[in-house]
Amino acid sequence: MAHATRKPAGDKGTADRIEADDGHVWVRLVTKQALDREGSSMGHCVGGGGYDLLAGSEDMADSAIWSLRRPDGISVLTVAVEALASEHRLSYAKGPKNSPPGRFEAMQVAHLAAAFEDALHSFSVYEGTQIVLMEDGRSYREDRLPPEAVAAREAVQRARRVALAERLARQSPPDQPFPWAEILQGAAVKAEPPS
Repeated sequence: MAHATRKPAGDKGTADRIEADDGHVWVRLVTKQALDREGSSMGHCVGGGGYDLLAGSEDMADSAIWSLRRPDGISVLTVAVEALASEHRLSYAKGPKNSPPGRFEAMQVAHLAAAFEDALHSFSVYEGTQIVLMEDGRSYREDRLPPEAVAAREAVQRARRVALAERLARQSPPDQPFPWAEILQGAAVKAEPPS
């Protein structure tokens, strides 16, 4: 494996340990030096100064960089969690040398999400991360969704699309036909305009 020769980034400058599967642990990187060590260990840009604004906070709920570590301390996934007005969103997820998240690592995002939910902070995952967080709390790599997760995700997307179309239809002028087909395209549903 490519990460076998990498050095651990170490626990110095980290906080908020969250247990994950098989002895892995999530840690929040709270110092610029911890960010530098993470970037050096992972071979990506986190230690390059662009993320230094995310260091220094004592509160788990603030925007931060998190690292998933193996039991031997080697970092295997780095994520950015943004504190937005209404939720916390995982907006960046990279493996060693900016590789996409691995299957196992993507599944560990569920533990991070659960920790935020337990602390009464809603949590979501940006689509560009290649990680999908399901409504039931499980997480997967986007290209590794099991069939039942694909069906559940499609049902949620379909319901959201129909709700959006209905809301827009109520807001459109009564003398203009509403473009149902265009809005529902891709939703794979047969929906009638609300009466």
